[in-house]
Amino acid sequence: MQSFRAISLARPSSSQLGKLRRGKSIRVSSGEGLNLIVHGPRFNHLTRCFDAGKGAEISLSPQELAENADSSMGGGLYAGASGGSGRGIFGKTGEKVLKKLGV
Repeated sequence: MQSFRAISLARPSSSQLGKLRRGKSIRVSSGEGLNLIVHGPRFNHLTRCFDAGKGAEISLSPQELAENADSSMGGGLYAGASGGSGRGIFGKTGEKVLKKLGV
């Protein structure tokens, strides 16, 4: 079983968040505004890129989407992974869809 880690990203635009929800790739950079939970190897790749002052292109796997949707850290992506700072990628409609899909 792979471990999950929380990482803080610069807040993407609303269209980028929509792409991320659908599993598409977006380009991200380090910052405060969005906290995601990702697999350990993806976390390592992102931190190496951010330490070098560069951005990275990511897309979330179905497991990562599910983990972000029902995270116990501040109510999933709504409140963020670090004590309530930042917002998530799922809105009220997204939660309804995930609930219907059983994710």
